[in-house]
Formats: sequence, structure tokens, C-alpha cells
Amino acid sequence: MKDIGLHSIIKKVLLEEVYPYVIGDDKAFTKREVIFFKFINEYKESANPTSQQINKFIQSNASSFGFKLDDFFELYNRYTQNYREDGNYEDTKTSELKQVHNLKAKKVTNSNASERVSELLPFKGSNLEGRWEQDGKSDWGYIVLSYGWYPIYIYKYKKWFEVSGSYSSSTGKQMNNTRPTRWNSKIGKEMLICSKDEMAEIRRGAIKPDQLIVNKNNKFTETIDNLIDSRTLQTIRAGWFPRLKLSFYYTGVRFNEKMPEVDININKVDKINNNKIDRDAGDFFTDNMVGVTKEYLKTSVTSYFERSFTEMLGRDVSQNIMVNITYNK
Repeated sequence: MKDIGLHSIIKKVLLEEVYPYVIGDDKAFTKREVIFFKFINEYKESANPTSQQINKFIQSNASSFGFKLDDFFELYNRYTQNYREDGNYEDTKTSELKQVHNLKAKKVTNSNASERVSELLPFKGSNLEGRWEQDGKSDWGYIVLSYGWYPIYIYKYKKWFEVSGSYSSSTGKQMNNTRPTRWNSKIGKEMLICSKDEMAEIRRGAIKPDQLIVNKNNKFTETIDNLIDSRTLQTIRAGWFPRLKLSFYYTGVRFNEKMPEVDININKVDKINNNKIDRDAGDFFTDNMVGVTKEYLKTSVTSYFERSFTEMLGRDVSQNIMVNITYNK
């Protein structure tokens, strides 16, 4: 593949020396988009890529042109639906702009639906479809429906939403066939997992992502506060080598910006061996439990809470939580 000259193009962009045309009301694309689309054209001419290779190319290079991760799907579709072989994107008028939500649905097998989902393209499978809808507030969303009724994935407000329950085993299989993260693992870090009612609210425009996160945070703190007030003893298993059985009380909960922070007081630690409590393992609280240090316990407990809190909050909080531990035998 010939050298596309990314660094020289970016330098010219910063100096505003490239394609110095005047943006008007009739221009479909911003100056930044025009330059980026010309750059993608050079890649297409050099590499003859597949649609998925173009997808990954845009993901990999968009940030170099000042675009955010949230801009990816809009960029991808604006480019692919309005591709110009001549590269003269500055000549495309707003009235000529092709919108992805106006495309007709393509018949596909369910096993091949994921590529259509990754590009936000309408499709019809077997009791499975993806389509664009506009809510009562004129906001567009891409909806993946199971059996023509249940939204299992929604792309809206530049964010993906996934239903937390699969309704049935057949719908669960459909979810695996259309999972957006299949082609872009970064989506999983930003995706929000929602109840059926929350998916319905997103679909009709009754709630937006920021408020949804606030609601989930409030429900999370309320749940933990209730456990604190009731002095409910919690028992979990954490760690693997060795496996531990722990009992603790929640003593505090808060959010530092979007990061959940909890305080717990551990009052019992058992070491598990062959799925049974090892009575000869020693006393953890006197630092005499073989192979179990406070550092190992904290790492194991934090890992457990990362999984648990991700499920409770409906978003990936791995490596983004704080667990403060005290001990009281």
C-alpha cells in the first residue's frame, strides 16, 4: 500500500492550508470531514479494503483528525453513504446528502446480521430486524428487534444500549448474532445495560443516557444504604488461587464523580480447598493463613465487586471502583 501521508495531512489541517473552501449553509460536510474523507479515499484506492477493513481504518484514524469515539458511527455512515470516487466532498450539498435511516432493509441470515448492526444498516432476518426509528422528539435511533417487538440493542444519542434479559433462549441466540461488540470491542466499555422498561424509555425518547446513569447510581446507593441500615451480613466467594469465602458488612457508599466507592468491614475469612473450607489453613486475622495476604484479599474482593457493580450499574466499571476494607474478627 502506498504511503498515505497521514502526518503531513494532519500538519496541513492544523495550519489550515488544505482545501480552503468556505463552509456555507448548502455544504453537507465540515472542513474536517472533507479532509478525513479524502484521506479515507486514498486508503480505498491503495488497499481495496472490505467494508469491515474500512470500518476499522476509520476507528483507528478518526482521533488523529480530532474526532471523538462517539463520532465513529456517524462518520462511518456519512462517508459510506456519500462516497465520492472523485474525492470532491466539498462539493456535496446538504440537499444531496444520503441518510442511512432512509435505506431499505436488506434480507440477511441471522448469523450474518452482526455486520449490518456494526454499520447501523437496516436488515431483516428470521424474527430479527434492525431499523431506524424517529421518536416523538425527532431523535433518531437504530433499533434491533427480536420477534418484531422486543428491542435487544439500541443505538441512540451516540451510545449503545443492551437489554439485560434475553427474554428466551432463541432471543439470547439472536443477541449473540447481533452483538455490536463483535466488530468493535471498545463499544463494551461505553455500552449501557438496561432493563426492559429502560429500553422502552430510551426507544421512545423518555430518558437520555445522563439521566439513566444518574438513576442507576441512585438505585445503587439506595440498595447499599439499605444493607447498611439493616446490618445485613454479606457472604461471597472471591479469588481463585486460593479461593476464599468472606463475610462482611457494608459500612459506607458514595460516588466520586462516576466511580463507585464502598466501605466494607470483613469479619470472617475462610480458605476453600476442593470446594470445602480448609480448617487447617490458619487464622487470616493474625496473618497466619497460608497463601492469603491482605493484598491478595483486597485484589480478590475488588475483582469480585468490579463484576458485581458492573451488573448493578449497567455499565463497565472494571478498574474504576474503590473498595476500602477494615477488619473486625
